[in-house]
Amino acid sequence: MNEIILQTKRLCKTFKKQEAIKDVSISVQRNSIYGLLGPNGAGKSTLLKMIIGMLRPTSGEVLFNGHKWSRKDLSSIGSLIESAPLYENLIQDFI
Repeated sequence: MNEIILQTKRLCKTFKKQEAIKDVSISVQRNSIYGLLGPNGAGKSTLLKMIIGMLRPTSGEVLFNGHKWSRKDLSSIGSLIESAPLYENLIQDFI
């Protein structure tokens, strides 16, 4: 069965007058792996931040398990949107 776990419907995000995301609709099936590819500034991180609730969409909606996303869903979501920082004073053997 192809159960949809995550869905976005016409997601948009505008910063001041700049459109970062415009009308993005996706469906992600349970137990599947997806890649999000695009050049710098394409809106990949912005899209992911809206999906996990770090940013509020200007318009559109995010559905998780068939219902509108809420903070209660955070216990079912794990994410690392940006790369973790490495500090210069760490020893290479422990990285």
